Amino acid sequence: MALLFFEGFETVSNTTGAGTATDLVTYCESIGFAGELTGASGARLAVAQDTVHTALKWGAASGANANYLRVPLKTPVAINSTLFIGARVRLTDQAQVSEIFQVWDSDGSLVLRLRHDGNQQFTIYRGNTSIATTGNVVSLGGWYYIELKWKLASGTNGAYDLLIDSVSAASNSATNTLDSFAGNMALVHFGAPNGGAADSNQAYIDDIYICDDSGALNNTFLGAQVIRGYVPDAEGAVNDWTPSTGTNNSALVDDLPLSTTDYVESSTVGHDDLYSFQPVGATGVKGVRISGILGLSGLNTIRSFHLQAVSNAVTADSAVMTLSSVDTAKPQGGWHVFQADPNTSALWTAANINLAEFGLELD
Repeated sequence: MALLFFEGFETVSNTTGAGTATDLVTYCESIGFAGELTGASGARLAVAQDTVHTALKWGAASGANANYLRVPLKTPVAINSTLFIGARVRLTDQAQVSEIFQVWDSDGSLVLRLRHDGNQQFTIYRGNTSIATTGNVVSLGGWYYIELKWKLASGTNGAYDLLIDSVSAASNSATNTLDSFAGNMALVHFGAPNGGAADSNQAYIDDIYICDDSGALNNTFLGAQVIRGYVPDAEGAVNDWTPSTGTNNSALVDDLPLSTTDYVESSTVGHDDLYSFQPVGATGVKGVRISGILGLSGLNTIRSFHLQAVSNAVTADSAVMTLSSVDTAKPQGGWHVFQADPNTSALWTAANINLAEFGLELD
């Protein structure tokens, strides 16, 4: 699978109940990023609306308080394979350093860093070793789509390429990209994961994607992407779960911000609940990511579920995910990328997404 993750922050905000969005920490904890969303002092990330985008904002903190978002990859990318990261970025203080993203391995070793070093330049690091600096490629306050290709290999077998709005700003096709401690590429940090006063520059980031070079789909640079968020708008063909009120299951799971006052519930293995979603009008769709947000009704209860995509009566299933009984007060859940239409095995079209149904099954 090439497309590993994407996020556009369309349905999240920095404060519960702000506008029509769920606060970022609650949202991301509920889909499996628990503990990954705070700085060392517990400072929370913000999602801010500028004049163009609803985007992740970091900064306005210093030292270890600097904020970040960390995405653990479900399948680490191995040595001699290639990772691609894309994100729309806006720097609001050109005079300071800003960490754009970092990649770490499964053992906590730093693989690579991309930093804006002020003066409109970016520096690429293998671990903590600088290996390339761009020319002056960005301006204060502007939005740019930044993409990085990183083949993790030693000697002259490694490669990197940094694109700014689809134009290469720094590249090397035969170089060492494997730090001596790195074993794979397993976690991607956006923002400033380890603080340092120079990392506290305010910046925005939006429309994130992460993919690798495996498979036949989405296995290279994707170009500038726009990520959209949608909620259910009607019941699907199967509605086994019981509504907490009324008879329309989809009306109980379409809340923005996230609400636990109404819901659907089940304790029966094999129960499915499917939904159609708000119409998608996009072209060039790269994938569909479904998030399931659930809760447990009591301690010492362990339940599992998996997410589903149903297209023309053909069903694709995610891996099974298990809910924790440690803290039943918190919403939990998980997410899965359905890169291909299960009916065609090709990339989704907007028309097929609009005809498909998505949901979950209790295991």
